[in-house]
Amino acid sequence: MSKSADHSDGEGWPSEREVEARRVVHEYSMWAMAAGMLPLAAVDLALVGAAQLRMLARLSAL
Repeated sequence: MSKSADHSDGEGWPSEREVEARRVVHEYSMWAMAAGMLPLAAVDLALVGAAQLRMLARLSAL
């Protein structure tokens, strides 16, 4: 497996960028899960969508 395919730093550990990306995804998935529990469909749709857009913005900045 090539180094570019395993996303490691060459020693089998994930890169700092990948660790940070996973942290961001986890953080925003928790926010989206909480927003999805709201009983108002329009509100939860807006909040989940906003969380996903913010997550994409943070990931693209890495």
